[in-house]
Amino acid sequence: FLDVFPGCFDRNLWQNKPLPMVHCHCFSSGKTQEERRDNVISRAENYLGCSLKPNDKNEVEVRYVRDVAPNKFMMCLHFRVPEQVAFAFEDPEGEGEAEGEKTTPDPKRPKVEFIENSP
Repeated sequence: FLDVFPGCFDRNLWQNKPLPMVHCHCFSSGKTQEERRDNVISRAENYLGCSLKPNDKNEVEVRYVRDVAPNKFMMCLHFRVPEQVAFAFEDPEGEGEAEGEKTTPDPKRPKVEFIENSP
């Protein structure tokens, strides 16, 4: 589900508010705690398209939850949605889209079946 976050937020609605914290449970098979931590963060970064290195705006924590199988561990990644992810498709200049260039993704169309009412 991490791939839905890029461009998912409206800066006007989130102005002067902290972006939400995400708590993502996942699995890792690294041999050491450090390998498991790096593996979880790396996979999340690939989905989000940015670094999750901790800084003053980005809180990041990976914690061990439990063993689920031999050499397989459940982990929980906690992080605040980074601004560059939340507002990924905004035009920073406010100039709109250039001709032939799209800055926002196509919205998903719901699958709807229309059934005619029959008496």
